[in-house]
Amino acid sequence: MKLLPLLLAMVLIPMSAASAQTVVDRLRALDEQRAAGELSEEAYREQWRKVLAEGMREVGVEPVRGGSRARAAGAAAVAANPLDRDWEVAFSGSWSRLSAGDSDLTTTAVDLTFGRFVTRSLLIYGTVDFLQADIDGDDLEAWSAGIGADWHFGDRSAGFSPYIGAGVSWANVDIEDVGDDNDFAWDVHAGVRQYVDERVVIRYQGGYQQYSDLDLDGFFVTVGIGLRF
Repeated sequence: MKLLPLLLAMVLIPMSAASAQTVVDRLRALDEQRAAGELSEEAYREQWRKVLAEGMREVGVEPVRGGSRARAAGAAAVAANPLDRDWEVAFSGSWSRLSAGDSDLTTTAVDLTFGRFVTRSLLIYGTVDFLQADIDGDDLEAWSAGIGADWHFGDRSAGFSPYIGAGVSWANVDIEDVGDDNDFAWDVHAGVRQYVDERVVIRYQGGYQQYSDLDLDGFFVTVGIGLRF
């Protein structure tokens, strides 16, 4: 119920960012007053309707009459709008072409990512992945853990969202008959997220990765599927 006024504003009003933020701030203040016992439930409902109506008039839109229909539209938006699901866990597979000194190697990797949209555009995430390759007949394996951030463009509710991002990670690289070593790596990437429905997202991504001390760098492509909640 606390989010219903904001959802109604998103559904009914094509407001500017500044106007929308003003409405959100006033509605949050009403939430705090109700939580503190300063407003009854009836007074709370009346006040948020008034705030919403004033915000609509500021952008030249007359409020929609018929509260039950408006509430039904807001309830539908809760289920359908991917903006309402900020957390995400995803599983991905990737292919990369790395240069290792005078050799080129093809690697495959799987990773598990957990992240959150901290704003409408910024996703912060952590990831764990496992990489495997063959280098001059020797097996190469690497476990890594890292963090990163993606900046998204456009409206996520449109179903597609292009993005750019960067990440850093710590890796343990083990090469057969050579030994293992720890290193840091960084990457830059870009991609597109496809929102299949309100919960499922598919990610298509390409980028460049380089290790700090090990002589490894190259390009990669990734496809993954995630669950939003």
